[in-house]
Amino acid sequence: MLGWNKSVKPDLEMSQVWSAFLAKGIAHPQVIVVGDAILDCYLQGESKSRFKSPVPIVTVNDRKQIPGGAADTAFYFKSLGSQVIFLSVIGEDWEGHLLRQTLEESGITTSYLLTHTVRQTLSRQRVMLGSQLLLRTDSGSTDAIDSCTEQALINQLKNCFAQCQAVIVCDYGYGIVTQRLNDTLAQLQHSFPHVLIIYEKRTTEVGEENSDFSTVVENLSPNLSPARREALNFSPEPHSEGGWGVRSRFCIPYEVKSQEENSPSSLSSLSFPTSNKHIPNSDQLLALVNSYSMAGRKIVFTNGCFDILHAGHVSYLQRAKALGDILIIGVNSDDSIRRLKGPTRPINALEDRIQVLAALDCVDYLIAFEEDSPSNLIRKLCPDIYVKGGDYTKETLPETPVVEEYGGVIEFLPFVENRSTTKIIKRILQGKN
Repeated sequence: MLGWNKSVKPDLEMSQVWSAFLAKGIAHPQVIVVGDAILDCYLQGESKSRFKSPVPIVTVNDRKQIPGGAADTAFYFKSLGSQVIFLSVIGEDWEGHLLRQTLEESGITTSYLLTHTVRQTLSRQRVMLGSQLLLRTDSGSTDAIDSCTEQALINQLKNCFAQCQAVIVCDYGYGIVTQRLNDTLAQLQHSFPHVLIIYEKRTTEVGEENSDFSTVVENLSPNLSPARREALNFSPEPHSEGGWGVRSRFCIPYEVKSQEENSPSSLSSLSFPTSNKHIPNSDQLLALVNSYSMAGRKIVFTNGCFDILHAGHVSYLQRAKALGDILIIGVNSDDSIRRLKGPTRPINALEDRIQVLAALDCVDYLIAFEEDSPSNLIRKLCPDIYVKGGDYTKETLPETPVVEEYGGVIEFLPFVENRSTTKIIKRILQGKN
């Protein structure tokens, strides 16, 4: 039955977006969906009239309420296994109550939904005769949200931004996605870029709905050549009724530029890092730490070579993570290890060590550093807790003055006995002899 099967939407564009996530190594992204929430209602019936009538008479025998608009997109990503944070504004009315209920039944939390006492929840009612759509009526507030509600929504976005790898903006032109919201998103993206998907849908004067679909998942350098810039501007492809127009002529991952009439979008030069755990830039990591701190999360930091990962490392990192909410690891560069351990180390290059560490569930973020000590990195990030192995004391730890200067806490965790990279290498060499 039209629109009733909500298991997994077969939209081509959304499946391509999912492929883009997979291509970037993000199997189950944590996603923010922000936009116009709509309650889609379907009245299904049959006609039993024996006489011709100028008005179709439908006897309703079933009715369904399902998430629509941006809520539909939230449902789609939830159905694929993502953790979804849905940001929107609804009314304190019957339709809003039903929308909350349908979202919760779909496993999507409604704790981030804002309720406005004056605003009416957007709703679309469809009357179906068999599989034929007879009538659709639209209701709800379509004016821009007021400044207080706008600020509350922006605050929600700021608080949630650091938790997620992707942001999907679903703008139907019904007043939720304001210019200030877009500007805030652009600022957040500049500090710590995410996968960004922008979907705009507009109703023309004759009542036709047009779609504009943009995806930003790669670096869009401001130094692009004129030919490259021209290649990144393309028109929407024709789309079927109710479908989304694909804008990209490129293979996954997309690399496209948003268009808002004759002026380039402020979001057009945004990007996101190539790994969702490895942060290559300390400024990006600082923005992430600040966002988590604003949300009340406790940041734990530790560092090391992690040349050959073994059970002792895993146990140590698991216990470090248990001390707080977010575990960040500073990883010595190859040159740094050579200075500390000698010319025969590291056994595994930095890229390999980061990839192995990123596979651990207890590890949230990784950053490499070139110095022998992570003191400069700690001074910049100011983690709540700095963790080191039990072979140190506060008196012998080089980073102690830095941590104590900003008021951080130092925790020492004992190592697992008879577990060390040096011993593993020694046993391997002995075996060869």
